[in-house]
Amino acid sequence: MNLLFLVRFFQSASPNLHLNGATQYCKGGARKESEGTAQYTSRSAQTQDNQPFRLPDTGFASTIPNLVNETTIDDSLAKELRERNHGLPIATSAAGMQELDAKGTELWNLATRLTRTPNADHYQRTLCLLRVFAFFLLDSGHSDRVRSLNNCIRLLKVSFKCAKVCLAQREHEFCVKALERAAHYIDVIGGQDVDGTVEEKQVCERLKAEYFVLRTTLARLAPFHYSCRC
Repeated sequence: MNLLFLVRFFQSASPNLHLNGATQYCKGGARKESEGTAQYTSRSAQTQDNQPFRLPDTGFASTIPNLVNETTIDDSLAKELRERNHGLPIATSAAGMQELDAKGTELWNLATRLTRTPNADHYQRTLCLLRVFAFFLLDSGHSDRVRSLNNCIRLLKVSFKCAKVCLAQREHEFCVKALERAAHYIDVIGGQDVDGTVEEKQVCERLKAEYFVLRTTLARLAPFHYSCRC
């Protein structure tokens, strides 16, 4: 099926899929592949031009590798992650962005690695919250003014992965937050002339289609959360 047709189908079938105020967001990012594991560098925070800068508190993020390993995860970690995820993303200085980007990348890759361990099934909810935390650190780690097509594409992929994990664990509130960020990236790549290769244009169309599929899935599985935030 033509991907552009699929996007337009979801737009016409679900005219309220876009989050209100989605154009208030803007970010970017980058990704690298290593030994078959997707490792991400990304960006964003809510409208940095309208928010005061905040110095990032990465002390908690630095303790996380000591609280998890391949056999056990500290019982207090899930509660702490949940509380901190409510306060993300943030706007910060250039130096703060670099620190958040580095920590976010480290924790995203840690969560990815832990999901492949034998005991991962016992800690799926905590690992989901860890992915959310890592994603929003990454999202906060790049300038609001960065509108690179490649950055938006790559960060969209991270937000989709985060949203899918949240759906699987019924963390619908954080799924909404991840897709709010995705809504912005979709607006960015849709509001500018895509001056890229044929392959890049095809990727953009696929990502738009995937976005609407995820929005529709969220609306079906969690209509209360969806209606409250859209």
